[in-house]
Amino acid sequence: MYILLKSFAPVIMVLVFSASAVSAVDYKVEKNSKGDTKVTTKDGKVYINPKVMSHSPDGLEIGHKNGITFVPFTKLPEDVQKKYSYDPKEAEEYSKRKVDAVELAKAERQRKAQEEEKQHKKMLERKKIYNQQHKEKEIGELKNRIAELNKLIPELESKIDRQLKNMNTVSARSTAYKGSRNYSWRGGVVYTSRGRSQERKAEKEKNKTLDNLNEEYLATKKKLADSRKELKKDQEKLAKMESAK
Repeated sequence: MYILLKSFAPVIMVLVFSASAVSAVDYKVEKNSKGDTKVTTKDGKVYINPKVMSHSPDGLEIGHKNGITFVPFTKLPEDVQKKYSYDPKEAEEYSKRKVDAVELAKAERQRKAQEEEKQHKKMLERKKIYNQQHKEKEIGELKNRIAELNKLIPELESKIDRQLKNMNTVSARSTAYKGSRNYSWRGGVVYTSRGRSQERKAEKEKNKTLDNLNEEYLATKKKLADSRKELKKDQEKLAKMESAK
């Protein structure tokens, strides 16, 4: 319900504020330079172009230029109270219900906040358990990888030893070959004046095999060292997770 207060005058206030209540509450009504109605109460509150937005058993909701204000009937003139059938007992009960509603809403907000906090804690706990289990799985995989690398290294060392032994055996046979041949050892390759091309090719293949084995061996050693470092870091992280509150 909207009741525009356009009939304000320096002496008489229409509808909401009336001269009959000046003894209870003094009001000053005037027009500003823009033609707006300016109402100033005794306590210094100023309302520009006031109008009744709505009413309840305990007061009026007044709209004005700067917003909306609730004014209780206890601060309004008697004729305004009569106009809106003000009943002090009913107003008191209504005000109590409003306070109760506010308290109830506050309690509900607190309950929801507590429930949200509880759910948040549960979520963090589930996340913590998941992260721990995931880290434990990673540690288990690292341990398996390290075990495989530890097993692979001796196998590679054995292969390298066999390859070197095989190359030395071939070299010994070449040097024992009868005939006037000139032998020289250059990087593990035996050169002769006869059949030099075939022997060079065979020795190159053997050297290539040896180089590949050495590269695989070194790469495996590096993987093993890196895996051990990673395992140590993951174990430290898991220990922190388990000790965290």
